[in-house]
Order: sequence, then structure tokens, then C-alpha cells
Amino acid sequence: MLHPVFQGISQEEVWLLLEELGAYSREYEKGEYVLLQGDQLAALGLLLSGQAFVEKEDVFGKNFLHLELRLDSPWGVSFLYPAPKGSDVSCRAARHTRLLFIPWERLLLPVSSCERARQKLMENFWAAAVLKNRIVMEKLNILSRKSLRERIWLYLRGLMKTPEDIKLFSPLNRTELSRFLGVNRSALCRELSRMEGEGLLQIEKNTYTVLRLEKTALLRSPPLFSEAMRFE
Repeated sequence: MLHPVFQGISQEEVWLLLEELGAYSREYEKGEYVLLQGDQLAALGLLLSGQAFVEKEDVFGKNFLHLELRLDSPWGVSFLYPAPKGSDVSCRAARHTRLLFIPWERLLLPVSSCERARQKLMENFWAAAVLKNRIVMEKLNILSRKSLRERIWLYLRGLMKTPEDIKLFSPLNRTELSRFLGVNRSALCRELSRMEGEGLLQIEKNTYTVLRLEKTALLRSPPLFSEAMRFE
């Protein structure tokens, strides 16, 4: 199965285009860094299999879980971009992971043998970047909330595939979720326990079932985190 960013390009064109662009793949084991903050990387990265997290360290040395790279989301398209001053994030494999790298400079040049495919790929990259920016803005919205409960509700809202979806699966465990929300793990666990006790949620490992939707108006907004890459 081809990566979603190749949507609209035939399989034959994809293989030809990747060869012309000098694309290459790399495999990483759990805990291994794909990219370190400050590294230079002259290629775009696509997640082919596995799972990886984008992390960022602040000026005090505290590490935050910024975003998750997934096959069906634009995080596999972005963050591994070339930056003049080096990357401002790190990327770490959460399990055995395989990525495809496409040299950025070659992607910008015309390819006579498959120019239509190259242009379509660039179009898909930009569409994914637009969606990525929307999701980044949604995370900023979460972190702007002073209440931990509001942050939790907004995160869960982002997992919804439809406004009526009440059984939500999070790819993040408690430690990862606390880092994503920018809070202490113990505080997160206490608040989730309170929400269960109040009959708002039922939690089984990484699955959250919303029991009292009428008191969680925040969940009625359109979802973002669960939105897969779709190009018209």
C-alpha cells in the first residue's frame, strides 16, 4: 500500500519518480532517534510503518511531546524538513519504524520522465502542510487552557472521527499524554480518575468512552487530530 501522499499517482509513476529523485529508506528501532534538535536534514521524510514521536526541548531542558508521526496523517510529511538553522525538534521511534526520505532540492527540479507525477506529489505535500498547520493551531488552543480538564476534553475532541463518536482510541499512553498536554503525569492520572468517578468517562487503557456527552460541549466542535490526509 502506497503512502497517502502519493494519492493520484500510479504505482508505476511512483517507483519511477522515487528513482529519479534519489529517494532512500531507513529503519529505526524503538528509542532510536531519527532526528535530533539542531540537526541538518536535506530531505523530506515519510513514515512508511511503525510509530514515532516529535519532541521538543525548551530552554530549561524540559522535554515535551510535540506531535505523533503516523502513516495516515501529515506528520509523516512534515517536521523532517530542511531548516537553515537546523531542526527545532527531535524525532524518536516509538517502535520498529521505517521511513522514506526524499531529497528536497531534487524534488524542486523538473523531472522530464515523470513531471506530472512530481507536480502532483508537490501538490499533495502542500495540502498536507496546510492540514498540519491547522492541527498545530489546535494544539496551541489546548495548551492555552488553564484547566487540565479542558485540555483533556479538547484532546479527546480531536480524536473524534465524527461529532457522534464517543468511543475514542488514543495512540498515547499516560506518560506520553501528560507530556503532550504539558502537565505532570500524576496530575493527569488524578484528573482522569475524577472524571471516571463523576461518570463522565469510562477508561480502558488507551480507550476513552464518553458517557455524558451533554455536559461536554467542547466535544461538539469538528475534529482535527483524527483527520487523515485527503486530497481532492
